[in-house]
Amino acid sequence: LRPAAVRALLWSAELELELDLHGATAPAVGQRLLQTEPPSDNEPEAVAISRQSDRAGGMLRWFTTGILFASFLGLGMSVAILGPTFPDLAINVNRNISSLSFIFVGRAFGYLSGSVIGGVFFDMMNHFLLLG
Repeated sequence: LRPAAVRALLWSAELELELDLHGATAPAVGQRLLQTEPPSDNEPEAVAISRQSDRAGGMLRWFTTGILFASFLGLGMSVAILGPTFPDLAINVNRNISSLSFIFVGRAFGYLSGSVIGGVFFDMMNHFLLLG
């Protein structure tokens, strides 16, 4: 199974467990409609574990959001830095600005080709290995 499928199975199992604890699900095929034994005393522990995992999941979401924010901030700054520094670059390499315009085309072509190649690799390889 792929990691996304495993996460989906775990999520559905947790949801099913929570619904079972609250009595919100219909009985499964072959399950008795009237149960002869009372509910177990472990229900509060199961709910407490679920709440702890929710807190950990919330922290992971905030951490992921922060990392993505920093990544896109860095990407935006690296793309935007060429504009204000372009005249100084032309002075440093002793060229006029019109002869250095190929830098914009080269950067756009590199960004496009890197995205296409990365997308193909992402479909073919292990996602975690590729992103790491």
